[in-house]
Amino acid sequence: MKSLTGRKKAALWRAYKQKQTANYVAVHCNVSPHTAEKYIGKLQFKTRLEKLMLKANDFVDEDQAKSLANTIKPIANMRVRLLEQILKQIKNGELDASITDVDRLIRLERYLRGEPESRTEDIGTWKWLEDDV
Repeated sequence: MKSLTGRKKAALWRAYKQKQTANYVAVHCNVSPHTAEKYIGKLQFKTRLEKLMLKANDFVDEDQAKSLANTIKPIANMRVRLLEQILKQIKNGELDASITDVDRLIRLERYLRGEPESRTEDIGTWKWLEDDV
């Protein structure tokens, strides 16, 4: 029995990645369906493709997470700067605010900075920010 060349095996693999059927691989690579089925099993194309897809999904997830982080970072920084300006105005007496308002601003600032004690709050709503302490 004659074995296929490395080039032919690579062509089988490329065809299998396009469509995972022995008939497609056979027609695309000009081999018999039996030969295509044999090499699909022997070279573990199904397992290889699953691993390849998992790795591709990891790359996509990582890229999306980085993109989201890059999008959110400037917004969080703007909010923190705005809060710093408001707190400065309150300290200078330029803005009239109650102790409750100041406490809310401080809790919001801690939350936006990502301080550990602020992460335990229920962030499904902003109710935690409005609750009196």
